[in-house]
Amino acid sequence: MTEAPSETEENNTPKPRHWHPLVAIAVTVLVLSLSVTVTISVTTMLLPVFSDVDWVFDPVKLNRVSDAKFLIAGFIGLFVAQSITVFVILLLGRQRKGSPSQTLYLVAPGSWLGLVFSALAFTLGATALIFGVHALWPFDLTGAVRDFILVAQSTQWLIAILVLAVGAPLSEELLFRGFLLSALERSVLGPVGAAILTSALWTVIHWGYVIQAMLALFVMGLALAALVYRTGSIWHAVVAHATYNAGAFAYYRWFVTLD
Repeated sequence: MTEAPSETEENNTPKPRHWHPLVAIAVTVLVLSLSVTVTISVTTMLLPVFSDVDWVFDPVKLNRVSDAKFLIAGFIGLFVAQSITVFVILLLGRQRKGSPSQTLYLVAPGSWLGLVFSALAFTLGATALIFGVHALWPFDLTGAVRDFILVAQSTQWLIAILVLAVGAPLSEELLFRGFLLSALERSVLGPVGAAILTSALWTVIHWGYVIQAMLALFVMGLALAALVYRTGSIWHAVVAHATYNAGAFAYYRWFVTLD
C-alpha cells in the first residue's frame, strides 16, 4: 500500500522561483543576440564550402541572387542558430527550480484533434488577415521575403522549409510564447499585458517587413498567445505557427513569380 507523502516531504519539495520580468526580457535579448552571432559565425565558416553554387538556382533567377553562396550558407547558419536557441531555452526552462511545464508551457497538448483544429483555424485566420490588410492597405506581399522565395524555388528547398516550418516555430514560440510569456504574465502586466508585450517584441524581430505586414504579425502574436492561454500548452502555438509557415512555403515555391 502506497503511503501518502507527509507534510514535511511536501514542505521540502522545492517550489519554482519564476523569472523576474526584467530579467526575463534581458535574457530574451541575450538569446536573440546569441542567435544572430551563431548565424553570422556559421555562415562565415560555410562560405568557403559553397564556393560554387550557381547550379542551385534556376539560371533565369540567378541574376536576382546577389550572392548565391552567401544565401545558402546563411540559411544553414540560421537553422543552426534556431536549433541552438531551442536547446538554450529548454535549459532555461529548468532553471529557477522549476520545470519546463511550469516555465515554458511545455505540456502535452491534450486532444490531438484540438491541436489540428487550432492549427487550421490559426492558419486560415492569419491568411485572411494578411490578404485583408493587403486589400485595405496594399503592400508588396513578397518584398521582405525575397530570399526565402529564391531558396524555396531552388534545388535546396529543403533548408528553406526547415527554417520556416521547423526552426522558426520551435525557437520563436518557446522563447516568446513559452519562456517570456510565462514570466511576464506573473508581473504587474498580467496575462493581457504580457501577451501585448511579447507580441510586440516578436514583431520587432521581423523588422525588415513593411508596416502593414508587421501590424498583421502583431495580431498573429496575440492570437498565438491566446492559444497558449486557452490550452495551457505551447504545442498548440508551435503547430499553428508551423502550419502557417508551411503554407507560406508552398505559396512561395509554387505560386509566386518574382519580377
